[in-house]
Amino acid sequence: MKRAPGAKRAEDRRPFAVWIGAGNRLGILAANRAAEAAGIHRGQSLADARALYPALITAPADNAADARALERLAAWCRRFSPWTAPVRAERDGTPAQEAGIWLETTGCAHLVGGEEALTAAIAGAMTRAGFTSRVGLAGTPGAAYALARFGGNGAGLGAIARPGREAEALAPLPIAALRLEAGILQGLDGLGLRRIGDLYPLIQGPKRATLARRFPAILLERIDAALGRRFEPLGLGRERPRFAARLTLPEPTRGTIVIARACERLVGELAALLARDGLGARRFVFTAFGAAGQSRRVVIGTARAMAAAAPLMRLFAFELEKIDPRLGIDGFSLEAFATAPLSPRQGRFERPPSITPPGPAGDDPGADLAPLIDSLHSRLGRKRVGRMVLRPNHLPERAQAWTRAEAGDPHLLPARALPPTRPVRLLPRPAPIDAMAEVADGPPAWFRWRGVRHGVAKAAGPERIALDWWTLPGWQANPLGPAQPPGLGAAIRDYYRVETTAGARFWIYRAGPHRPDAPPSWFLHGVFP
Repeated sequence: MKRAPGAKRAEDRRPFAVWIGAGNRLGILAANRAAEAAGIHRGQSLADARALYPALITAPADNAADARALERLAAWCRRFSPWTAPVRAERDGTPAQEAGIWLETTGCAHLVGGEEALTAAIAGAMTRAGFTSRVGLAGTPGAAYALARFGGNGAGLGAIARPGREAEALAPLPIAALRLEAGILQGLDGLGLRRIGDLYPLIQGPKRATLARRFPAILLERIDAALGRRFEPLGLGRERPRFAARLTLPEPTRGTIVIARACERLVGELAALLARDGLGARRFVFTAFGAAGQSRRVVIGTARAMAAAAPLMRLFAFELEKIDPRLGIDGFSLEAFATAPLSPRQGRFERPPSITPPGPAGDDPGADLAPLIDSLHSRLGRKRVGRMVLRPNHLPERAQAWTRAEAGDPHLLPARALPPTRPVRLLPRPAPIDAMAEVADGPPAWFRWRGVRHGVAKAAGPERIALDWWTLPGWQANPLGPAQPPGLGAAIRDYYRVETTAGARFWIYRAGPHRPDAPPSWFLHGVFP
């Protein structure tokens, strides 16, 4: 694709060309219309081009920048199809200068009035965005590529192969349309084979084996894929939504109210599609397509699979402000990802039964939290909203962790509760305290924390918890040494639940077993409510 003549840029009026290195030769990769008028063309050596027009402005090709621009243009083309991707040389076996865009348009043509209307709409949108393009439409990727490159009337209008008639549409096209290497094309040309139709008698019967022996296997693979005899995966590299809704405006709009109304309409349509199949989704992508080729995506996620239009629209209301209406929006799409089945659940008696994902028996304790989490995500951002989860670790400070309340969590609350003997609140790290016990291995009779002396009225315990002794320093270095590795005594904790004379309750432990030659070390680890 290249800039259309309607694109008003100063550099378009001066001869300009992009060159690329091929071995020891520098050649012209692309030239604007002013350069073409001066006799510059693609494939010409850079030295010949400068000799022909000394004032030619040149620049080296930037493959990385071209790839990024093509990715953006492919995303912009999702106004016509929910499944698009750029043609990549390293993946599709296509020369780098033959860049293009794949569009999977199955089930899309009738939305704009048929295949002819679809190809005309694509070519027209490219022209308005400032690009010239050639469009090919067929039942196979290979045939569509060949028709886009070598078919049609050259005016950008689509060349269409009717269903089941790919062979007829491809017959007059050159064999180069099959995306073959130069060596294969030269070999076929030496045999007088120049059109795709010339290969048809050779790919059937005994002659097929002869052709397979003389040429690489890619030749038969390409022509079989183009004719629909062999499946050719596109590998578009993007999750394909099962549910999507699109809206195209007759004229570009710059009004925020129109954007909101378009989003509301698409949300209603998509919610109806999901509810019809008994499904909900946890991620929704709303895309606004600018008339000049830009696009802006808005993504929302929900804590539970959802198929209700009103809550979804409330979430989108916080995000639509990010779309700049000055782009001149003329198309919208809404896609649903991470779908999950919905099932009836009996709610409270004063409310009608609601639809929620399947969960444990009984009333789901996380059902009422889902709308709150979704609203916080929209207002504060997904990285700023989190929750505590339990972890399979016996150490109290490692038994829970803080994680983000990501969309798609089947349950907002942990499946099992904390043991009743553990406090809900733990200190960031155990705090050293002064304590005195009446007996050597007994609970403390009093302790001092933060300068305040607390008398102990009741105590329960001990609950012994051992640290990961196999990770202690010296154990790996000398596993067959002493019976007790270094530091093992400090890795043992005896926890007590104590209640002070003032009624406060704490979780206290003594580090290591009692030793007559050293005073015990006491720590406060948690506070009971």
